[in-house]
Amino acid sequence: MNAKRFAWPLLALCALPACGSPDAEQGLSSAEERQLDEAASALDEAQADYEAAVQLPEPEANPGLEEQDEH
Repeated sequence: MNAKRFAWPLLALCALPACGSPDAEQGLSSAEERQLDEAASALDEAQADYEAAVQLPEPEANPGLEEQDEH
């Protein structure tokens, strides 16, 4: 008896999402799409700036190191 007492409300909660209207509009509005595009562009720009900042210099940039190693 107790199992039925808890099973029915649980079943009702699980079935609730199926009661949605199939005619409801889905997807993004044009304003939301524009905002997502702007955010993606900003992330791409930030990634490019980061990659440019972390590039290591070439090993030949300091020729004085080779002379010190030989002595």
